[in-house]
Amino acid sequence: METRYLRLKLKTLSEATTWLPERVGMSSDPGLQKNTNTSACQTGLIHYRIVEDLPKIRADATQELIHLLQFLQSGKQLSDSDAVWHLSGLAIMLDDLSMFEEAEIISAQVVPIARRLASNKEPNGDLLLAVSLDSLAKAKNEVGHCEDALVASQESVKIYRGLIDENPQTFPSGFIISLIGLSVGYHNLGRYEEAIKIAEEAVNTSRRHVNANPRDLIPALGIAIGNMAFMISNVGRHEDALTYSREAKDIFRRLLKNGQKYFSPYLAFYLSASSFTLTKLGQHGEALEASKESVKIYRKLIKYGPIDSYFYQVFPLYTMACCHYKMDQCDKALPMVEESLSQGRHPVNPELDQYNKARFLDLRALCLSNMGRHQEAVEVGKEVLEIVRLLDERRPAVYGQVVSEYLLHQSRALYGKGDNESAKLAVQESIDRYRVLAKDNPVKFNTELKKGLTHLSDVLLATGNQAEANKIWQEALQL
Repeated sequence: METRYLRLKLKTLSEATTWLPERVGMSSDPGLQKNTNTSACQTGLIHYRIVEDLPKIRADATQELIHLLQFLQSGKQLSDSDAVWHLSGLAIMLDDLSMFEEAEIISAQVVPIARRLASNKEPNGDLLLAVSLDSLAKAKNEVGHCEDALVASQESVKIYRGLIDENPQTFPSGFIISLIGLSVGYHNLGRYEEAIKIAEEAVNTSRRHVNANPRDLIPALGIAIGNMAFMISNVGRHEDALTYSREAKDIFRRLLKNGQKYFSPYLAFYLSASSFTLTKLGQHGEALEASKESVKIYRKLIKYGPIDSYFYQVFPLYTMACCHYKMDQCDKALPMVEESLSQGRHPVNPELDQYNKARFLDLRALCLSNMGRHQEAVEVGKEVLEIVRLLDERRPAVYGQVVSEYLLHQSRALYGKGDNESAKLAVQESIDRYRVLAKDNPVKFNTELKKGLTHLSDVLLATGNQAEANKIWQEALQL
């Protein structure tokens, strides 16, 4: 799971509502003024954009690019440090507008400039390099270049550690975001334990330093806590994940009550995260209430345009549909699934796009099967398995468990249809996969293995193989 934020380290800002010309020291006329204020380099300030100002962000990002090009075409010189500031700010804005490929191109151009500053021991050169690497890692993750993203995040975190070792009295808040980015990088490659270790460091570090810089570190703490919730939920620690997601939700709710409305996307996300975890724990009523509030916020956000729309449209709708499904309200779940399918397209990351499509289709198949429309469910399930098997070939550490889950779902649909032999084959493959997964993570996968064994016992009984069914049933009871 990745959180969305706008992180600008261009100038010291007193208000997050101060927009791009003031951020980069631009005049109102074409051309750029030199930005000589580098005090932000020493503190690593974090700032967040206001969702309602989407038209302003888009206009400012366009204006920044035009001014930068005009400046360069005039033959004037732009210092390396100014180039890093301007281009990094532009890349982050483009990323926030879901223009991920453009953000990646610009970030890739910034890193060599920042690396030269660092190697020449220029003032704040190391920090500039860390900032540019974080921007590059974020863009790389968005377009699906996860291996490259991890390398960039690892280098950024290493630089921050060195800066803190050299001057323990100065704590750059950007270090927290860098740690979060590194944990996401590990997660995207299926390295879940490493992801959790780094996520936990981000939380603990934020807690230690939050009182020294609450303006920047309270939001950073909220993001770190929410990230931790996602990471541990992914390995089956749902009770702990619920505690973390509720804390993150409470942090952003307090920020909103204090008038900081630009944190509403974070509240929406962590409400959905809480809902998802509550569903896993069987607390469907509370899950549905959290999901409803999340979707209500989402409905308001999308009125202002496509900023973050992919991220914030998909998750709230999906979690609310899951709540309805778990409460046997498939007539309410299906419309939300269809809405998710119509809006959940990722602009440049086909892998993530296909995975989300598979998730929505799987939920559609589950609803159809629950409504007795087993033949339709089986056909949808076939499409789901085609998608996730291809993903599994590329990243088995990430998608192996997904294939196992969806095989079990397909087996149940086949069983409901009366095709017991096909159901048996599907569930047996699911069980074989879960046995392997449970060896490494019994906390998470023994429960899923038990579900598969229980279902296989039912299938065997339906085929008249009572002795084998009893044997499988006994194995399930021991888990």
